[in-house]
Amino acid sequence: MISTDQTDDFASCWDAFEPRKPLNFSDWASKYVVTDTGKPYDALFYPQITAPGGPGDAWDDHRVRVIVLQWGVRLGKTFFGSCCLLNAAHQTPSPMMLASSREKLSIDVTSRLYEMLRRGPLSDLLAQPEHLQKRDLVEFEAARCYVAWSRSPSSLADKNCRVGHANEIDKWEQQGTSTEGDPLDLFLDRFNDFLPSRKVILEGTPSVKHRSRVERWRLLGTNCRLWVPCRRCGRYQVLILGNEKLPHGIKWAAGPDGRTDLDTAVATAHYVCEHCHGRLESEDRPWMLRRGVWVPEGCGVDDAAALAYVTAETRPDWRGWSEAPWVTGRPLRVGEVASYQLPSWY
Repeated sequence: MISTDQTDDFASCWDAFEPRKPLNFSDWASKYVVTDTGKPYDALFYPQITAPGGPGDAWDDHRVRVIVLQWGVRLGKTFFGSCCLLNAAHQTPSPMMLASSREKLSIDVTSRLYEMLRRGPLSDLLAQPEHLQKRDLVEFEAARCYVAWSRSPSSLADKNCRVGHANEIDKWEQQGTSTEGDPLDLFLDRFNDFLPSRKVILEGTPSVKHRSRVERWRLLGTNCRLWVPCRRCGRYQVLILGNEKLPHGIKWAAGPDGRTDLDTAVATAHYVCEHCHGRLESEDRPWMLRRGVWVPEGCGVDDAAALAYVTAETRPDWRGWSEAPWVTGRPLRVGEVASYQLPSWY
């Protein structure tokens, strides 16, 4: 007969061999990420990344294989991609690829990735000392991250990867003498051996409408928009640039001659709420963004449920749109592509 002590010992041994559940993206980033300038990760500074239903949740979702960010400039899309590469190297080591439009940009992004590692608690993931670290290959203790660029078919070929970050894909061009296909197709081919488990981030600022790679991929996915509450009435809405025909949106006064004047516009710019038509100033924006929720195309927002969810002390693990309490209606598309649009005026 097995004693109680023996049973306890067996359970302790079994626990030692059981795989540890990875931290969710938000908790992991708060604990391990440091920016390339040495600042600790702050979710309040990047609310669009960890807002409910956003890219952070998509990274944790085993059903999502491709994350698409069609975001304006300086909104953190490249930073998010770098965070995901570090997350994979730390929690689920596997072959990776970082690719951009040109060699210089790929090297710049790689340099920032190295700085994030050196300045933070994940520096021991690097297999080589600084003087031996390569610009075209990031060597981790348990994985490799290949560095590629669109005008170099050789850098995009003959590698099998599970995790990838494609940076500024609307700027990707073929080499003039190349007989290879579209460089983004070459990049995506690298993940064919890991189709059931791949995680690929495609991001960029769109260039020409209807000819944009990132726009095309966004429209294939959930096509989420960030809804934020009015600080006056608490009603959720998508922020728009607006025009003379709409009573809400971004507004500004005309110059002395009745035309738009840059200095006057900067001094008088404000937002008019879609619901209460209250005037919202620039200082209201952080409060609004930090209470934002992502919503897939075809759905709306339950205002009370959204505010309750974002202000709760703890958030439950992400379980998909069907269990998102703030969402009303049904998404037009739910599948392996999670896509997000975010204009610069946010």
